[in-house]
Amino acid sequence: MARETPYFNLAFFDFGDDLTSPFTTTAEMNRFLLIDKQLYGLYSIFGNGVISGWEVISNDYCRRIS
Repeated sequence: MARETPYFNLAFFDFGDDLTSPFTTTAEMNRFLLIDKQLYGLYSIFGNGVISGWEVISNDYCRRIS
């Protein structure tokens, strides 16, 4: 029988667990659905990770200005 993680209740299986039960399929579907929703949430906030309009400068440049 699968156990669950303490915070997100994600199913995990231990050595010797019966992987043929209907609960196993449901637990796997729920786990991946939660992961999918979390990744979508991050993507909706941060987008594809490409930032435009920012300029990268060296640390030496910052020291000369101040």
